[in-house]
Amino acid sequence: MTLSLGVYNDWFTTEPTWEDSGTTVAGRITGLAWIDTSGRRFLHLAGAFRRNGADEGKLRFKGRPESNVADNYVDTVDIPASHANQYGLEALWNEGPFSLTAEYGEAQVDSPETGDPQFRGYYATGAWIVAGEHRPYARKVGDARRVTPRGRWGAVELVARSTELSPVPSSPSPRGADEAGRDGRPGSRPSPPGPCRRCRTRA
Repeated sequence: MTLSLGVYNDWFTTEPTWEDSGTTVAGRITGLAWIDTSGRRFLHLAGAFRRNGADEGKLRFKGRPESNVADNYVDTVDIPASHANQYGLEALWNEGPFSLTAEYGEAQVDSPETGDPQFRGYYATGAWIVAGEHRPYARKVGDARRVTPRGRWGAVELVARSTELSPVPSSPSPRGADEAGRDGRPGSRPSPPGPCRRCRTRA
């Protein structure tokens, strides 16, 4: 099991003063429900929480469409708010070269001016490493690591993924938030988005 906690405020490297710069408190707990002696079969479970303080009274949620090199797919623009509470659950089942991964996340924004919006999202991914390699598990960090290829030409991985991000009823809709995606790309590993992977106050 792993437990990590952190408190963050970047007021000394940015323009806002301490009073105007939001403080973020974050925590994550992970555990292995079971793992065999070879390390090829395991079930990982985890939960996370983050209280994200607003910079200069504003929060902004935006995220990319399954790729860190793409433009933002959803963007709330600035929301007048004091803070947001974010929750996340994750699970990873690995059976040799096969794996199933899922994450769910929710953000609850304290913004009376906009009706205290809430945003939710999930993704589910299935993967198969064709040559039989597996994704090793690192107990110290509570996460699965990169595949080590058996041959000089690397490892081919087939991935299928379903993702959805949407506001709850009565919440404002960020651009693209009602869209759902399907993904099936060989040799790639999509990045986990959560409901909005980042919470920023500036473009």
